Amino acid sequence: MTFDTLKYAETLREAGVDEKQAAAQAHALQDIVTEKVATRNQLEKVETSLKTDIEKVEISLKADIEKAETSLKADIEKVETSLKADIEKVETSLKADIEKVETSLKADIEKAEDGLTTKIEKVESSLKQDINGVKTDLAVVKAELDMIKWMMGGTVFGVLLLVVKTFLA
Repeated sequence: MTFDTLKYAETLREAGVDEKQAAAQAHALQDIVTEKVATRNQLEKVETSLKTDIEKVEISLKADIEKAETSLKADIEKVETSLKADIEKVETSLKADIEKVETSLKADIEKAEDGLTTKIEKVESSLKQDINGVKTDLAVVKAELDMIKWMMGGTVFGVLLLVVKTFLA
């Protein structure tokens, strides 16, 4: 930015400020403007520098994000692998537990079957003995009935003989 000190001093003189004061104020204001106010060229340099810095930061951030993404993907893969291994361990353990329970249950069923078979055999043997006893008792009763028949037959025959003898005599 350019500052016209002569024009400024003339404006002050026209307003009634004496020439020495107008010149002093013009020089003081010029010092302030040239030291404190940036020129367009200076602002463009700062803008270019800032754009370059922003691009560098952007590139750096993109690289950091890519690194973080790669690292996170690796961590996720590790966790996934670890979880798969843990699941396989649990699955193997559960299968082993199921096989143990199955084996135990089969053994219990076999014991129960053996116990029931033994009890059935005992009942069957007892029933056979009871049936044989009943058969023996029936044979005895049949023999007794046969004897009673013969005795009744003999008695009836004897009575008939007496009746015939009585009628014939």
